[in-house]
Amino acid sequence: MKLMAFGLVAALAVAAPASAAIIVDQLVALDNGYAAQRFDPVFAEFDAAVIDDFSLSQATTLTSITARFNDTSVIEASSSWAVEIYSSTAAAGTNLVGDVASLTFAPANVSIINDDVTIALNTNLGAGTYWIGVVPRVNFSSGQTFVGVAGFGNAVQANPAGGFQQGAMRSLDSAMAFRLEGVAAGVPEPASWALLIAGFGLTGTALRRQRRRSVAA
Repeated sequence: MKLMAFGLVAALAVAAPASAAIIVDQLVALDNGYAAQRFDPVFAEFDAAVIDDFSLSQATTLTSITARFNDTSVIEASSSWAVEIYSSTAAAGTNLVGDVASLTFAPANVSIINDDVTIALNTNLGAGTYWIGVVPRVNFSSGQTFVGVAGFGNAVQANPAGGFQQGAMRSLDSAMAFRLEGVAAGVPEPASWALLIAGFGLTGTALRRQRRRSVAA
């Protein structure tokens, strides 16, 4: 029974989840902002997304994304939010709906502090390079919403319907202002490693004692 309990301790240690780690952190002071929004169908030609790339070296669960906007009053009036994940910029230029994942969130599930919009995720992705954007749904009469960019980077703006007369996709030569966090698959927390080692140690001790009893008998 003790041996079984020690084995259970080790198993629990292996199963314990790791803390979220930062995958991308580009939340800096903004240089500029570009339209990212969805309107009613009649104004769909102005639907757009600002997206940036990120890479994963192994299977990972995305746990949160924060995007920095520059028009708090408009984003607070958004009726819903979408996190779109694409396999390429070409995919975003064809359709704003992410071909890898398209996630929709009610305002109650979105945190807005100053101009930073944070959304909790639970999205599993394999190793690879992806493109991601945060897109609010707003009323056309309320105005546009703008995702911030700064410095130099790979961010692009997708506008599949071409309402801005700049093509379905254009390079911004900047970095989108966002932070992305996630948990790599199969990576226990440091405390879990300690528990795991202790569990194996106790299991070994129990086995040695069991052998001694067998010899004595």
